[in-house]
Amino acid sequence: MQTQIYVGLSSQLALRQQLDVLANNIANVNTVGFRAESVLFDSHLEKTHDRQTVSYVVDKFSYTDRKAGTFRETGNPLDVAIRGEGWLQVQTQNGVRLTRDGRLHLNPEGTLVNHAGYEVLGVGGAPVEIPEDAGNLQIMKDGTIGDGERVFGRIEIVRAADEGALAHEAGGLYVGGGALTPAEGIELMQGTLELSNVNAVLAMTQLIDISAAYQRAQTLVEGGDETARNAIRTIGRIE
Repeated sequence: MQTQIYVGLSSQLALRQQLDVLANNIANVNTVGFRAESVLFDSHLEKTHDRQTVSYVVDKFSYTDRKAGTFRETGNPLDVAIRGEGWLQVQTQNGVRLTRDGRLHLNPEGTLVNHAGYEVLGVGGAPVEIPEDAGNLQIMKDGTIGDGERVFGRIEIVRAADEGALAHEAGGLYVGGGALTPAEGIELMQGTLELSNVNAVLAMTQLIDISAAYQRAQTLVEGGDETARNAIRTIGRIE
């Protein structure tokens, strides 16, 4: 009886985590540069007092889907998308964060910033400064930014030592992953943005399936609870 309840509860906990992750993915279906997150579960086998083998659901780890989203041309010269595995670096009040959201602009001081106003870091971790008299800005594939006559800096694209350890933060930012090194084999595409890689139709289908599985687990728990109550009532009558 208790085993039935514990198995149901372990399933519910796992499904609840899946629901939370999936709901966050769906909420970010229109977030530029967002990469979907998934949770991987495993089974834990345990022997009961009557030598039966029971399988419990355990959380193994979560990971970020590294598949690129769709690229969309915007015509905005300060929009950039990364072709290949790499990240922009931005300086926040909590330290350096990574992002693939390439909606950039210049702040009043002429510093290149992202859509939230965080400074975009160039080579050596320095911000990229653009003078007032700059002409039409051009961003090269290697991140070099200039106006055709002068070069003002280079946006540095990096990779984390452990990409699987990167954690989502609000605003399309990522943190963690260990040491950062310059990315190789990547290209910056000017006037283009990478959209979220969340498949909205698939995510909604998964949401329905997981919700149904959660209800089945709830039924299992309630059934075990009712069985336990009936057993207690029976023992009470015998006594």
